[in-house]
Amino acid sequence: MGALIGRRREVVAFEEVLAEVASGVGRVVAVAGEPGVGKSRLAGEFLARAEERGFRRLCGTACAYQSDLSYAPVVEALRPLVREAAADGPPDLARLFGGLPWSAPRSGDAALERTRLFEAIASLVAGAAERRPVAMLVDDLHWADPSSVDVLHYLGRAIARTSCLLVLTYRPSEAGAGVRAALASLRRGEWVVDLPLRPLGPEGVAAMVAELLGDSPPAPVVDLLADRTRGVPLFVRELVRALRGSGRLFRSAGRWVLGPDAVDAVPASVVELLRDRVDGLDSADRAVLEAVGVCADVATLDVLAGVCADVPEVADRLASLRLAGLVVEELVDGEVLYRAAHPLLAEAVYARLPPSVRQARHAAAADAIVRRGHVDASRLAHHVGRAGAAVEPARALEVLARGAEHAAARRAGTEGVQHARSALALAGRLGRDDLVPWLLTLLAESASFAGRAEEAAAAWWDAATRAADPRERSHRLLRLAQVETDAGRLTEARDHLAQAVEALRGLDATGLRVDIAQVALVLHTRRDELPAVAAEVAELERVAARSGNRRASALARYGRLELTGYGTGTVDESEVDEAIAAVAADGGAGFATTLQLISLGTALGRGEHAAVARRVDLAVEQARAADLPMLEVLPTAFCGVAQFQAGSWDSALALADKALALGHRFGVPRGISLALAARAMVLVHRGDVDDAETCLTEASANYRDRRLGRLIDVIAAQVALARRDLAGATALVPRTGPYALPVLHLGVRGELAVLARDHDEVGRVAADLRALGFPYAAAVADRLRGLAAGPDGVGLLTKAATALEELGLPFDAAACRLDRAAASAKTDPAAAVAFANRALATFDDLDAAPKSAEARRLLRDLGVRPKPKDRPAGELSAREAEVAWLVAQGLSNAAVARRLFLSPRTVTTHLEKIYRRLGLRSRRELARYVAERAADTQSRRAGT
Repeated sequence: MGALIGRRREVVAFEEVLAEVASGVGRVVAVAGEPGVGKSRLAGEFLARAEERGFRRLCGTACAYQSDLSYAPVVEALRPLVREAAADGPPDLARLFGGLPWSAPRSGDAALERTRLFEAIASLVAGAAERRPVAMLVDDLHWADPSSVDVLHYLGRAIARTSCLLVLTYRPSEAGAGVRAALASLRRGEWVVDLPLRPLGPEGVAAMVAELLGDSPPAPVVDLLADRTRGVPLFVRELVRALRGSGRLFRSAGRWVLGPDAVDAVPASVVELLRDRVDGLDSADRAVLEAVGVCADVATLDVLAGVCADVPEVADRLASLRLAGLVVEELVDGEVLYRAAHPLLAEAVYARLPPSVRQARHAAAADAIVRRGHVDASRLAHHVGRAGAAVEPARALEVLARGAEHAAARRAGTEGVQHARSALALAGRLGRDDLVPWLLTLLAESASFAGRAEEAAAAWWDAATRAADPRERSHRLLRLAQVETDAGRLTEARDHLAQAVEALRGLDATGLRVDIAQVALVLHTRRDELPAVAAEVAELERVAARSGNRRASALARYGRLELTGYGTGTVDESEVDEAIAAVAADGGAGFATTLQLISLGTALGRGEHAAVARRVDLAVEQARAADLPMLEVLPTAFCGVAQFQAGSWDSALALADKALALGHRFGVPRGISLALAARAMVLVHRGDVDDAETCLTEASANYRDRRLGRLIDVIAAQVALARRDLAGATALVPRTGPYALPVLHLGVRGELAVLARDHDEVGRVAADLRALGFPYAAAVADRLRGLAAGPDGVGLLTKAATALEELGLPFDAAACRLDRAAASAKTDPAAAVAFANRALATFDDLDAAPKSAEARRLLRDLGVRPKPKDRPAGELSAREAEVAWLVAQGLSNAAVARRLFLSPRTVTTHLEKIYRRLGLRSRRELARYVAERAADTQSRRAGT
């Protein structure tokens, strides 16, 4: 059984009731809630707690299919007591239980015999309670037969002065008049404690998902589940299972992420649970509820009346459904809309409709929408598409094509794909070959927005092969190459780009050639083909001078900035701003974002974090203004790398996780790999070498062009260095440029040369760094030269540390200070201690465990006792602090789980994270840490 989540208030209330009952005051606890909210789970927890306190546990369950069996749940619950009392139990029990050694007395008065039976049951329970307190559960009281309800009402009144607890669960919306009357009567006697159960809030959903997944879920997962389930625990559990089973929820870099099209069909178990509520309606009410599910966000009274033309008084039916808690009213833009009370209720009702009925209802909804005027193309296409053969084919094709066009214009990828697919199928049936290329174009664009690269590429290729006009063919091949470039299929992209150029041979198509050059520049840079980049830039500059084409000018600037990133040219950053403004003016949001990325990549390589932050903000702003969330992935991942350099490592991990989630959600493989690389950067420096290697392996398998591949390789070399595998690191680190982040690449290469005592190589690397011409590179060059010089390099190391700190690179500066301390350990021990302690403070702040350990070893060698790692307790989460305190008190994981309403598995996960964060290895060390922190806190309070 999993942890009980979000029910602390109810458990506290129950514990108070349990104490009263143990003292001889009988009580009835009524747990009310709708299907799936957790009534049975909570009641089971109640009885388990009662049993721990020495109560006798009795359980019975009412079932819908046994509602015609008198006393069924009561017989089930009391059977253990009857077996024990077989020799001397009340004789009237024989009316209800077979196999007893006596017969029930006959009086000829049915009412009297019924009263005597009720009294015999009350006497049986009271007698058992005298020997040992009793906790009796009757689950799903709303399905109980009238006789059971009556005897439970009698028993609830009779136990007032006994050590007996009666727990009843029920659904208020399905409770009949008898159940409501019985509970009302018990409330008047003040015997009842009502515990209404409500759905979980967002925090409860997050906690439940974490329990189900064994790890903290990312925000998109929680948002999706909270929206679809509205906090109903059973629905949360079943949807998590469905998402995992379908592969839409999966692990990436040790984190849970959602893939494209994460919204799946409603699980069968949920349909089954909700079926009972629907089956209890009469046929007219059910038809209106089904119409609400079909019409969705156009379910106004007039549309519903049109769909339910054969149902009288639709408004009265809606009022009845509202009273039953199945439908709610919402005021939207001054108009009343009707919706199912729960999103999954609408989906379950819809899923149960036979296909022919479903199609007829959608066709009727489409007609009703048209009659209203002011037709929304997307909504109409939705209903026409689902109406199938119920709508005349030619009309359906027209509506679906218009809907696909509208969806593509709104970047509604999944919707556009559905409409375009349906329209293509109809065009084929009707012989409308003239529409197919256009529809394929809409399908390709929508598939790209939805993150379906394979489908987009296939549609662009099909559209290109059907194009009679060479310009159209060239444009579609260009778009195909763009999709393939983004997906990392660079060889195929190069071939199709060449075909696009060939299609324009002999034609005057300056604008299209410039568009081809845009994709070519991106392709060449990712393949590290610098001569091709330079040639494209030169040609674009000629085109811009000859024709005044603003896009050609912007592209030329872009190309020159690429070359600047590799140290082969110069460009003023203001030129980039002008280029971006020119592109944005032409509506090229995607390319404008690409320009921002190149600029921030260059700034990142120079260690200029303010410029990186500005470019990231601009890129994200442009992506959001264009309603293209997939364009946020790469800027977010780049920002994660920048935060790593700036020493905000927790922020770097959070940004990498965000980019990873967005990348998987919208199918951006290059962004996914860059996010994984950013995670690996932090993890390897924190000593989580295995996790870093896992990220890099996934990154290489997911997407790897030459540029990104070099970055992955240099981080992999750092992993090898962390494992003291000098040969492996040397084999991995790129020996020649161009480099995506030149200082990082050359810095690692230089460190390997220092370790190998290859002074000539150190000199070459330092010269290459100085040739880059910016302060970050110069500081790293000084550090390498200082390392190679040994004790004579103290001055260079001091200079480098100061420069790196001024650039806002705390880890690099601290590493340089540690090098400085090691270099002067024998010649100036006092200075070495000062530099080592200062470096240690930075490493501890960053959780850079390997470097912290290195600094402590040096200090011990210098005869100084290193300062213990001082991590404030506040750096643990609130839950982790609770777990740490309870474990320190000597509680087992199971006992902690019971105390905090968690599962033992979750406690174990928390404990592992606590050990890792605090640098501890055992429960004994944790107990000592908690005690020391408590003593420190008490001392500080005494001092104030």
